[in-house]
Amino acid sequence: MFRRSVLACVAAVMVCTPSSSFAQEAERAGGPLHVVGSNPTVVVLIAGELPETAPETPVDVWIWSFYNSIGTVRDISFDANASLMRVDCQARTLQSQRLELFLEDRQVAGETSAGPIETPGTDTLPHMLMMDICVPSQRVALDAPFPDHRIARAAVRRHFNSQ
Repeated sequence: MFRRSVLACVAAVMVCTPSSSFAQEAERAGGPLHVVGSNPTVVVLIAGELPETAPETPVDVWIWSFYNSIGTVRDISFDANASLMRVDCQARTLQSQRLELFLEDRQVAGETSAGPIETPGTDTLPHMLMMDICVPSQRVALDAPFPDHRIARAAVRRHFNSQ
């Protein structure tokens, strides 16, 4: 389900050039990256320091998804994406704000556009993401984060290659 919703977002992406003022926002946001969860096709991580307490107002967080194979949308090949997500802990909702596609550490596309407000289903990767932000006492994100997306990508690649 999570991969299907991500691919629906990816289908709407527009190409932007590296000189765009919006280019590589996810890379500039930096790390560390914490593993939220995975399935056989994707590993999902949250970027940045995780809050000690539940935020009282909506917060924007970068979510990185690394896939076990290259996908293609509108002739754009990608193996990872970073989504800027607005997390509203009071409403228990998520909303995509920006999407960037990457292929081997290079941004190949990006779009800033608010997606629909969604309430993630229980026991889904989006739900685990929301819980890591909204309920720190029930956090599933690993305590040993990766310092940046390049190191995370290499570890995920090793993980997929070992399956």
